[in-house]
Amino acid sequence: MLGNISIRWKVLLAPAFVTLALIGIGTHSVYTQRLNQAAVNALILGPIQQAENVSGFAMTAWAAQTKLNRLTATAANETDQKKITSLAVETSKALAAVSEGLTVLDGLRSGEDKFSENVDRLKPLLTTYLKQAKNVIEMADSDLDLIYVGNSKDIVMYEGAAKEITEADFNAALKYAQEVIQPIIAAQKELVAKAGKKKREITLNIVPDEILAEAKNLAGDRFVPALLTHGKLAREAAVKAIQDEVGKKLVEKFGAEKVTEFVIKDAFYYIQKEAVRKLILESGKRLDGRTFDVVRPISSEVGILPRAHGSAIFSRGETQAVTLATLGTGDDTQEFDSYTGGETEKKFILHYNFPNFSVGETGRISGPGRREIGHGALAERSIESMLPKDYPYAVRVTSEIMESNGSTSMASVCGGTLALMDAGVPMIRPVAGISVGICAEYSGEKISKYQLLTDIIGWEDHYCDMDCKIAGTEKGITGFQLDLKLKGIPFALMVETVEKARIARMHILAEMAKTLAAPRTELSKYAPRIEIVRINPEKIGALIGPGGKNIKRLVEESGCEINIEDDGTVNIFSVSSEGMKIAKDAITGMTAEAEIGKIYRGKVVTVKEFGAFVEFLPGKDGLVHISELANFRVKNTEDIVKVGDDITVKCLGVDEKGRVRLSRKAAMEDRDQEMAPKP
Repeated sequence: MLGNISIRWKVLLAPAFVTLALIGIGTHSVYTQRLNQAAVNALILGPIQQAENVSGFAMTAWAAQTKLNRLTATAANETDQKKITSLAVETSKALAAVSEGLTVLDGLRSGEDKFSENVDRLKPLLTTYLKQAKNVIEMADSDLDLIYVGNSKDIVMYEGAAKEITEADFNAALKYAQEVIQPIIAAQKELVAKAGKKKREITLNIVPDEILAEAKNLAGDRFVPALLTHGKLAREAAVKAIQDEVGKKLVEKFGAEKVTEFVIKDAFYYIQKEAVRKLILESGKRLDGRTFDVVRPISSEVGILPRAHGSAIFSRGETQAVTLATLGTGDDTQEFDSYTGGETEKKFILHYNFPNFSVGETGRISGPGRREIGHGALAERSIESMLPKDYPYAVRVTSEIMESNGSTSMASVCGGTLALMDAGVPMIRPVAGISVGICAEYSGEKISKYQLLTDIIGWEDHYCDMDCKIAGTEKGITGFQLDLKLKGIPFALMVETVEKARIARMHILAEMAKTLAAPRTELSKYAPRIEIVRINPEKIGALIGPGGKNIKRLVEESGCEINIEDDGTVNIFSVSSEGMKIAKDAITGMTAEAEIGKIYRGKVVTVKEFGAFVEFLPGKDGLVHISELANFRVKNTEDIVKVGDDITVKCLGVDEKGRVRLSRKAAMEDRDQEMAPKP
């Protein structure tokens, strides 16, 4: 069921652009703008209750609005869930107070026109704050982040992530988004009517009609069989052979000045596009022989690289990805600058690499381009919501595309999921993704004929009209992106597309389950182990020591990596069970409290006339009074113990200053009682 929806829009000349979130949906930059407004609302509460006249209160409100703009500009990208939840609580309080303020304003109305005028000016402002405060509370629990673009009738583009929302909810969100952008489009049209300029005329460089006609005539009926050649490389070679032959004949007939390399390539682009679309729409055929709703053959393996924490190879037809999962410690978390506010680090990263050889080419290999970054981001957000909350490891997935013929980003989702499960990462549920395309014809302004294409290959993407990528689990959608070459796609047609994607996703998940149905019960033996110890936050300083002395010594002795959180959570990472034990025992000891009645084994560190000081916990000493050294009278402390001796002591008590009283005599008596024969 569709809940309340909060909307932020950015006005573009065309098409309209709107960001929305359903109740229970996503936590990204748009949400924090509402949260920051909660802080400003608090600034208004006092004046509401104390205003002696409406004019003075109005000035305070305008000043608060100025501060609001400053706050939202510096922290517009807050995505930290804990901060969002905390601010939502503050907003609940501000919400009640703003409601009270509106009541106060109504009460301030009088017969004086000046007061009434000011109340009328101020009340809409506070009403807006009231709505925004409600949005904050709802968005703290939201589960969809959707960026939507549409025109006056149809969908143009969307992108985002979700937390396993159903297809029905996803479609409802798209429908609502289309409705709420209409006022923006109306405003754009009004602006154009008032201040618009005549559109520029664009001159297209097109292939002359006589050259295009001759190219079609020379290619003859050989072109369709070439397109239907099995295999991507063989198909490309067959088409290239015809292109080279026809190109030479065109040059001979029309001359090299008219038939340039550009003209030949452009002519064959038109010919190939026309032929591919006719095969689909008129002959009901796809280039690789599949029917329209069939996913290409799928194969997968896991554990292909024995030394990696997790690895997989996923193939769907001629698209193949090798994926690697690596688990790291807290120090491996990616850190970055956040100039506009928001997160400064993230613990889950997916890197997507698309080398030249994946499409049979050579060339310079440099840093990732915007395509690689975009594909990686889509795959990352599709998987991220299925990682367990508060997972202590930093996780990196790398997708290396070995072969590309359609939707490598969705192959990265499938392969990345398998690699994570192979590494033993306790994913909530496996994730898979697929791309659905469309080949459409227009009659006037409406689509008159179309065919949806499940699991499109490269040439179907290139010569047809849509690449709609949707990823998710068996329960719902987690990631999505729509690229469209049409003017727009009707809502009813998008509903059909979403259902095609769901059916294909279920099939792919079933195929993946044949290889690995669930995460391995144990982490890779090469992944660092983690132990979590929770200590009193007041003990953090003692654990770290002056200048980090204690913690540095412990890291050196144990070989572990130790991360300490402000709430007293201590994460110990180690690839050695022996080192883990050393670190855990030391931390427990250094932060432990003396327990009255407990027996300890300690070392004598100082000898005095009145007794001995014993280190019974790491860094913690207690006094064994001379009268508690033995069950007889002791004249000299060193007659019983010396510095460096290991002795057993019992805790007798702790005074108000934290000084611990120990007894060797009591410990010996307890030991004798345990060893005494039972009647």
